[in-house]
Amino acid sequence: MCYSRNQRKLNGEVALHHPGIENLDAPIVWAFPGIRVCLDCGFAVFALADQPLKEVRQFYNDDGLSGRDNLAPAV
Repeated sequence: MCYSRNQRKLNGEVALHHPGIENLDAPIVWAFPGIRVCLDCGFAVFALADQPLKEVRQFYNDDGLSGRDNLAPAV
């Protein structure tokens, strides 16, 4: 984690791909989070909103968000 004060929030477009050659046909999970980027070291962080997170969890048969609010707001 970076603690620099030289960070900016950018809009992001992220295509999440499941790892492994066996998952080449798995659907891409699209997310459009705010991304906080350190302009000193390049460290970046973002949080997935409910829908993309649910899609990733469903792929792994672990949809623990049913009926819950966001775990963390997107940056």
